[in-house]
Amino acid sequence: PEDTRLNAYIHAKNFLQSNGYKRISKRRFYRQDSIGTADTGYSCQENGMVGLGCGARSYTAKLHYSHPYSTDRNDIKKIVDRYSKMDKKSFGIIDYGFVVDKEESMRRYLLKTLFINEGLDRVKFKKEFDQDLLDVFPEIRQLSDEGLADITSSSIRLTDEGMDLSDAISPWLYSGHVKELMEHADGQ
Repeated sequence: PEDTRLNAYIHAKNFLQSNGYKRISKRRFYRQDSIGTADTGYSCQENGMVGLGCGARSYTAKLHYSHPYSTDRNDIKKIVDRYSKMDKKSFGIIDYGFVVDKEESMRRYLLKTLFINEGLDRVKFKKEFDQDLLDVFPEIRQLSDEGLADITSSSIRLTDEGMDLSDAISPWLYSGHVKELMEHADGQ
């Protein structure tokens, strides 16, 4: 059947926004009247994150790990079937992940900051990695050329359409190494 995920997402986003919710990232919405109180100061760029459940991702400063993840329907079924059959002991074992080197650290920073409303702070990136983001990832200019991002000297921020399409943009930005790891992790 026709893939209706984008249309379903846009419908849900419009529904939430018309009912007083503000989009913080593609998947995070807060009620307009609670944004100030919902901000905990947590930032997945600087803090670790533990993901729970099938397909969830976890991060430390130098480690990225998860259960296998996919958006392909056939792979999803395999992954969910495998996850459902795991015994208690298996949940304590990391069997899918990698150590994050400097290039992947820069790429992870890009991926985790580009997909929030505030966007990526180029000054902060330069301070953290001693390089300009557009020198490291010149392909980002294509997002601006396509009307999917606004690039200034201090930031890169997705447009509304860019945020809607972030599930297609993020895999485009994965490194060859990560794409290879994902190809070999089909839930088997």
